[in-house]
Amino acid sequence: MEHLKNKVLQGQTREVISNVIRICDEEGTNNAFKLPLHNKTGRAAMYCGVSERTITTIRKEDQHRQKNNPTEPLSTPGKKRKRMSVVQKIDDADFGIIRRLIEKSYMENNVPTLRTLLVKIKEVMEFPYEKEALRILLKHHGFYWKRCQNKRKILMEKPSILHLRYKFIRLIRQYRSEKLNIINLDETWVDTNLTFKKCWQSESVFGVAENISSTGRYIVVHAGNENGFVQGASLIFKAGLSTGDYHGQMNEVNFTKWLTEKLLPNIPPNSVIVMDNAPYHSVLEEKIPTKSSTKRSIIDWLKKNIFHLIKQKESSNYTNCCPCINQQQTIKKYKIDNLIRQHGHFSLRTPPYICELNPIELAWAELKRFIRNHNSGDMTATRLLEVLNCAIESVSPEHWQNFLHHVIKIEDKYWETDQIMEEVMEKIIINLGEEHSDSDSDPNSDVENETPNEDSDFS
Repeated sequence: MEHLKNKVLQGQTREVISNVIRICDEEGTNNAFKLPLHNKTGRAAMYCGVSERTITTIRKEDQHRQKNNPTEPLSTPGKKRKRMSVVQKIDDADFGIIRRLIEKSYMENNVPTLRTLLVKIKEVMEFPYEKEALRILLKHHGFYWKRCQNKRKILMEKPSILHLRYKFIRLIRQYRSEKLNIINLDETWVDTNLTFKKCWQSESVFGVAENISSTGRYIVVHAGNENGFVQGASLIFKAGLSTGDYHGQMNEVNFTKWLTEKLLPNIPPNSVIVMDNAPYHSVLEEKIPTKSSTKRSIIDWLKKNIFHLIKQKESSNYTNCCPCINQQQTIKKYKIDNLIRQHGHFSLRTPPYICELNPIELAWAELKRFIRNHNSGDMTATRLLEVLNCAIESVSPEHWQNFLHHVIKIEDKYWETDQIMEEVMEKIIINLGEEHSDSDSDPNSDVENETPNEDSDFS
């Protein structure tokens, strides 16, 4: 027991010693052992206050230790048990906060290190980990500490997405400067199992019971701006029903009916309606023929759209018509856009995959947070509908103004990135022009006549 000298004994060890002292005192008072001397295991268990099985296990481990490495301490049961890693405990929603802290640091011209980032994280959320756990978490989500990239790395993004993003931000800024009323619309869904995954609970207070079965799902369609949700534009209907004015899932028919009956009559003239690229938002007025289309459909389309290029029936070969069709594809005509124009409004689509440029996404997050706060795990479909209406009313104009300010900050970040891309691209073009200046005089060159494909998804 030499190794226990000059060491602070922990509470559990002191309890064992206290039990040994108490029994030894009783045996000394009675002048007799409580158990016979030959019952070694039973006496050891009695003195230590544990089971005989525990004594047998420790005895075997100690015998093995004495033969191999007498100085090695005994193992702690469960110490090598596999625990949940930081990656498993920090979900995507929590990591979204960390991601925004990293982005904010770069926007403020500060380079976030593990030490500085850890301090900021602990200020805004519960994060009981240190730098090494944070490093593991960042690597899991694709962040690496490596050599800084050249600005040309920005060009590795998809040119079509960059182009659409640039055009969207330029147009939305122009509309704001002209004081036009900008309406943001979108669709979402809510379910009866929309609850918090964690809650405060104890042995006596059960907390929230997670509802793994869905008894009702509602589709929500709405629109709003900095003044709040548009009055009279709310649409809520139960998903999956085959009856009613709105039934089934969200589609072109339901969206067009909502737009015509609920949104357009309730917004001021000359409004700008911002929407995403959902399939039912982007149904074409007329399908553009492809290489798999029939000869007759290609002829009919050409006669209707670019008939002045048709001089004879033999020119209907798709190979000859392909450049004309590709050029025409740069201007897609959508049914919804035409409907919006007929009512004296403008339409604008957010770039694909960049939903954070639409402030209504933040309104949906606030709405679902409200429902989670009022769902204790036993919510019915009727109760969900009541809470949903209250949630919509709870999103105030002040909320919407904060959403808009947040989106403008994201726009500023993208605008700065796109400006860098434009400068780098301009330098590359100038360099290529200097190295291959003789190609500019080539009469057969058709570079200037090419129409970029990145316009094809933007109206």
